[in-house]
Amino acid sequence: MTDSVIPQSNSKLKAIPISQVPQSAAMAKKEWEQDPILRRLCLLLLEDRMEDATPKWSLAGFRQPQFYREAFNAGKYRADLIVFDWEYDGNVDQVSELRKILTGTHSEVFIFTGADKVDQINIILAEHLGEFKARLIVIDKNGEDDRQHEILHDRLTKKQSECFAFRFGSQLRATVNKSLDEALHKLSTLDIQRILYLLSSEEGQADNTEFKEMLGEKIKNGLQENEALREALKAKGVSGKAYDELLEVVGEIMKNDVGSEELVNAPVENGEEREHDKEIIEALWSYRLYHKPSDDRVRTGDILEREDGSEQFLVLTPPCDLTRFWKNTGGILSLVQLHDIDEKAPELRKLAALTRALKEYKKKDRRVTSLTNPLSPPGGQTLLPFVQHEEGRKDYLVKLRQIQSIYVAIPEKLSGEENRGARANASLSYTDVGFRRICRVSDPFNGPLISTVLATLAGWGVEDFPAELQKQLGTKLIETYTEPAQ
Repeated sequence: MTDSVIPQSNSKLKAIPISQVPQSAAMAKKEWEQDPILRRLCLLLLEDRMEDATPKWSLAGFRQPQFYREAFNAGKYRADLIVFDWEYDGNVDQVSELRKILTGTHSEVFIFTGADKVDQINIILAEHLGEFKARLIVIDKNGEDDRQHEILHDRLTKKQSECFAFRFGSQLRATVNKSLDEALHKLSTLDIQRILYLLSSEEGQADNTEFKEMLGEKIKNGLQENEALREALKAKGVSGKAYDELLEVVGEIMKNDVGSEELVNAPVENGEEREHDKEIIEALWSYRLYHKPSDDRVRTGDILEREDGSEQFLVLTPPCDLTRFWKNTGGILSLVQLHDIDEKAPELRKLAALTRALKEYKKKDRRVTSLTNPLSPPGGQTLLPFVQHEEGRKDYLVKLRQIQSIYVAIPEKLSGEENRGARANASLSYTDVGFRRICRVSDPFNGPLISTVLATLAGWGVEDFPAELQKQLGTKLIETYTEPAQ
């Protein structure tokens, strides 16, 4: 559905939807008679229907450009096509208003005006708004054949059907709104006031930087993993690789926009530790660390398990290889195994006891500082906490060297000589493997976690210095940072 803003000139309309205008008691017949061409256009657009009989257009009218601007700045209205009537009541700077519209939106603007102004307006536009000429169209309102409303309607329809930016923009906006709604819904189930306290600085000021980063990332995830957008782009001949690159760019822009917004901090309450603080902070970090894509594609950083639930893994295969899976990998999917620390505790203790007495693990103040700071041996490991299952959250130990590969056979739908091209460009989906996805590690944690696994396997370490030399070099370093005696 395409949105259109229809500003009203010389009318007494307030900022209400045009769809209500013909039936509104406040809209007297004489008001419409002042601009019959615009009235015909509105009625024509309102009668336009899709194949399933749903309205083709969503219309809103604003009596003055400033009313549209106020609605736009408040986040209440967005439009792909705008009809701008050059003549308004009061003192309106048309060039200034058009520049605000054109620099703040992707909208195409149709300037609807009287015949005696067309040449003059074109000169003004060329002089002051020349950089936007591709998005500005001037149409004579008072044509001799009394069909100007139909001409404008045809031009709007042509733009809607031919310009991919409009169709993509509408779906993009719907996807972003859906992702934001889901994020806010999830956060609304938590005690936000208490979270602000737990994350507050020593001065008691709420730090919303983490909130903004998290919201931006969730919106970006929803955008990149929306199947409707993918299908729309595929229908336009956009390849999978180009799609991923496009959505990465758009998603990053939106994420940065959210991060740069000034959010008003709520006052942070004072108080001691409470009974439910542990549950609150775990729920927040579980939401921040993971998400579950709505589509069926296997992705780097997916946490998956066998259909019978017996084993869990983290996907290591890079995104570019998963996009053209059989062509780039020969059917090999790389994974690192995860261990439920509650369920597998006896096995983990047995392995740890091979090289160190278990009581030694209790001597140190053990802190899990992040996903990417490996814990003490054996073998190098890190912790993936609060992974959300249907039955509750689980903690997994990642054995960083326990990497394995599985072979994924080419599915029947891609077999045969006639499917060679489709096979070469096919991505891996969960219908092709004997696993199901639990969730996926979210950015900005995903890439560093995968890099930690690979760096541990590569083994960048070298032989230690002898003990005596370690002591000698340590003493020299201490002397370097010691003030000389006076």
